[in-house]
Amino acid sequence: MSSQNFVQNQISVLQGSYTRGIDPNYANRLPVPVPKVVDDGKRVRAKSQKWKPRTKVGSRSSWGRWDENRVIHYAGGDLVAVSSNRKIHLLDIIHFTKLPIEFRGHAGSVRAVFLREEENFLLSGSYDLSIRYWDLKSGSCVRIFNGHQGTITCIDLYKNRLASGARDCQVKEWDLDTGKCLKTFKHKDPILATRINDTYIVSSCERGIVKVWHVAMAQLVK
Repeated sequence: MSSQNFVQNQISVLQGSYTRGIDPNYANRLPVPVPKVVDDGKRVRAKSQKWKPRTKVGSRSSWGRWDENRVIHYAGGDLVAVSSNRKIHLLDIIHFTKLPIEFRGHAGSVRAVFLREEENFLLSGSYDLSIRYWDLKSGSCVRIFNGHQGTITCIDLYKNRLASGARDCQVKEWDLDTGKCLKTFKHKDPILATRINDTYIVSSCERGIVKVWHVAMAQLVK
């Protein structure tokens, strides 16, 4: 038996002798037309279910240049903070325009941003191991937070308390007004995400471990 006949026989066995052909809705899967092989070896086109109309969603691209390390932050206002290598831009999502102001100063690519539009400031973390506090209106760097020994990967804020995570396997709590590091919490692997509120800091690492820290007591809760 030739390989072609063998394949056709296998297809016939799988399809069976069902006279109405293939049911494209089997198991509620998306309809995929499959050719049916009849006894004389000819192919018969299977019917495909008609697509129902759906609401069209429009999209536009603000940056045509590819950047696999680009990060953004949107807090629900009119602006989005967008990284572009070592710089940060602001995008007006109402008029879909890029504001002329740029935030420059990092010596390495920006890997985390946090926008506080209502208070007119922006935070950024970088490959250069630093976190910077920017004035939204002037674009100037107001304060630099130094202390991490690895790339900054995430930033979160609660009132005047800043939490940051980095590839040095550490999570740090900072005083936003002074730039002073208040506490350091450690993992065994690089940090991927962190969140802070008035009582706790929650952090996760590349190993998939999530830790909850009591901020005031500087202790691991679980």
